Amino acid sequence: MPESVSTKYQEYYLLHCLNHVYKTRDRVLNNNEKKAQVQREIEEGKLNPADEPEFRDQGYTRPKVLILLPTRNFAWEVVNKLIELSSPDTVEYKTRFKEQYYDAFDVNELNPKKPDEFKQFFKGNSNDFFCLGIKFTRKTLKLFSKFDQSDIIVASPLGLRMTLEKTKKPFLSSIEITVLDKAEGLLMQNWDHVNTVMSQSLNSPPKNFDDLKIDFSRIRMWAINDHYRYVAQVIGFTKYSFPELNNVTLSNPKISANLLGGTAVFKTICGDNDCVLANLKYQLTKLRIINSQTRLKQVFMRFEADSLLDEPDKRFAFFKNVLLPQIQHKVSYENGTLIYFASYIDYIRVKHYLEKETSVAFVAIDEYSSQSLLTRNRALFMKGQSDAKIMLYTERLHFYKRYDIKGVNNVVFYGIPTDPSFYSEVLKFIVDNKIRLDMASSKSEYSGDVLDLNLCMVRAMFSKLDMMKLERIVGSKNSRVLALGDNEMNEFQ
Repeated sequence: MPESVSTKYQEYYLLHCLNHVYKTRDRVLNNNEKKAQVQREIEEGKLNPADEPEFRDQGYTRPKVLILLPTRNFAWEVVNKLIELSSPDTVEYKTRFKEQYYDAFDVNELNPKKPDEFKQFFKGNSNDFFCLGIKFTRKTLKLFSKFDQSDIIVASPLGLRMTLEKTKKPFLSSIEITVLDKAEGLLMQNWDHVNTVMSQSLNSPPKNFDDLKIDFSRIRMWAINDHYRYVAQVIGFTKYSFPELNNVTLSNPKISANLLGGTAVFKTICGDNDCVLANLKYQLTKLRIINSQTRLKQVFMRFEADSLLDEPDKRFAFFKNVLLPQIQHKVSYENGTLIYFASYIDYIRVKHYLEKETSVAFVAIDEYSSQSLLTRNRALFMKGQSDAKIMLYTERLHFYKRYDIKGVNNVVFYGIPTDPSFYSEVLKFIVDNKIRLDMASSKSEYSGDVLDLNLCMVRAMFSKLDMMKLERIVGSKNSRVLALGDNEMNEFQ
C-alpha cells in the first residue's frame, strides 16, 4: 500500500470510530431532552400517553467500539492517536496508562540485525495481556473506565477473553464496530482467542437483565431481535490476508452479515516482478551470490487435496512417501536439512512419526522449547553432528525469535509460510551459511568444505488450497499455474 495509507490507516479508522461514538452520544442526549419534554407534556395533560413517541437509540450496554491489538505497545500508540484526534480538555489516568503500557525498549539495543518488522512488533511493551476501557464525556476522556460504562474497548484477544470469563458481564453485547488491527500478529499469538470472543461473546444478548440498568423503551429493535450481525461492522487490517481472518470478517453470517456494506477487500496485486521470489532473486543477484552459473533452485511440489478435512492427511502422506525419501537419499549435502512447519500440529505429527517409526537422526525446536534445548539443538545442527542432520523448525518460533539458524544446506517447507517474508528469511539461512563458509575458505589454514548453491535442495509442499499463500510468494499469475496447472512440480531459480 502507499506510504500515505500504511502510516495513516489507524487515524482513518479511529476517526471513523470517533464519528460513530460522538453521533451516537449526541443522539442519546438529544433524545433525553425530547423524552423529558414529552413527559412534561403528559403530566400537564397536553399529550395522550398512548401517543408517546419511541426513542430507540441504545443497545443493551454502552460500549460501541471494540479494537483488538496484539501488544500493549500497539495499544499505547493507538490510544495516543485517539487522544490526539479527540482533543479532550482532560485525560484521566494518563500517568497510570503510561506506567502500564509504555516501555522504551528497543530491539536494536539487543540485536540490530533483526528484520525491521520484528523490531516494530516487539518494540516497547510487548505484553499480550490487556483490556482497557475508554469513556467519553463532553470535555473528558477517561482511561481505565469500567467496561460496561465505556464507549471503546481496546484489548488483546487473550486479555479480553480472560476479562470476560472473570467479570461474567456481557459488556460486548452491543458492539457496532469491531476492528482487528495488526491481525497477522493476532494470528501468530493464538487465533482461538479471537474466534472465542467473536463467536461466543460479541453481540450476544445478555442472559440476565437483572444487573443491567436498561430502559427497554430505548433499546433498538434490531438489538432486541438479535439482528446485530446485519448492522454491525467488522474491519480487519493485516499485512497479508488469511482464511482465519476472512472467516470472521467476510464469510461468517453468525458474526457479520452487514446488509449495507457487504464485503470489501483491499489488497495489492502481487505480480511476477514484486513477489517474494522476484525480490529475493534481485537481492541475491545484486550481492553477486547468484549469477548465470550459480542458482538457488526452488522446487514447488503439489499434492492433491480437495477439502480442508483431508488436507493434513494428504500432506503427511506426501511427505512420508515422496519428500522424506528424497531427503534421505537424494540430497547432495547429507547434513544441514531444515524442515519448516507453518502448523504446530503438523510439526508434532511429523516429529512423533520420525521418533517412533523411523531411524532418522534429527533435532527439533519449537516455541515451547526451553532455552537450553534451543541452544543445544542449534549447536548440534550447526556442527553437523551425526544425530542432528535434520532440524524441525516451527513458524511461531521463527516469528518470536527470528533466529539465524547456522549450518543450513537444504530447506524443505512442509507448509507454505503464512507470512511471505518468512520464505525469503528461511532461504537466507542457506545464503548466510555459504557466505560464512566462503569467508572461512579464504583463509589459508581453512581446509573445510565450501557450499555450492546449485547443489542445495529447496522443496516446498503445497496443495491448491494454499493458493492464497502462494500468491504472495510466486505472484498471482504463477500461483494459479502452480495450483491449477497440469504440472505437479514447478521449478524457480
